[in-house]
Amino acid sequence: HKAGTKPPKIYYTSQIATAPPTIVCVVNDTRSFDMSFRRFLVNQFRKNLPFEEVPIRLLLRKRKRTDPNAEVMPEPTPKATRKSTPKPTPEPTPESTGE
Repeated sequence: HKAGTKPPKIYYTSQIATAPPTIVCVVNDTRSFDMSFRRFLVNQFRKNLPFEEVPIRLLLRKRKRTDPNAEVMPEPTPKATRKSTPKPTPEPTPESTGE
């Protein structure tokens, strides 16, 4: 990794598009991933996924940290459920029974 940056760390990866295959990696510091490391990642995706002959678009995003001093959101209260009435079943017709 480059001087002054943290060692590269990938938290998770997800494919966000299919044409072209676009893969986003959520990382600790995008500056830690130089071009040779990005090329290595794309080659690993190409080797392990069915994308041998198509261009792969790789995006790196810095992980968004939440404020540790923020209040925890209370769990939502369940909404009142409406009782549903069962729908009457239609009488079979000669067309539906195959007669």
